[in-house]
Amino acid sequence: MKLNGKLTALLAGRALNTVEELNTTVTMSWRDGSRLKVMAQSEVPITVPTGAALMQIYEDGPGFELWFDRGEKVVLHLVNPGGSVSLRNPEGEVIYLG
Repeated sequence: MKLNGKLTALLAGRALNTVEELNTTVTMSWRDGSRLKVMAQSEVPITVPTGAALMQIYEDGPGFELWFDRGEKVVLHLVNPGGSVSLRNPEGEVIYLG
């Protein structure tokens, strides 16, 4: 896995607020109001506790991993590498697509 430096720089240190799972789409809301949406190949239960801070994001082809400060890791497989992840700022503007 390779560090996704751009997305890590945008999200590192942000605390997780909520996680919504709808079929294979995972939406993570952060306490600052931003939202990360990931379209995965299959449903994966997300068990990261509220308040956990994101540390790093790794990506390699369909592999996508989010590492948190408390040792938790979310492992997903992207539907379309390079086109399955979006990040919106608190105002709803897209600030990352990949």
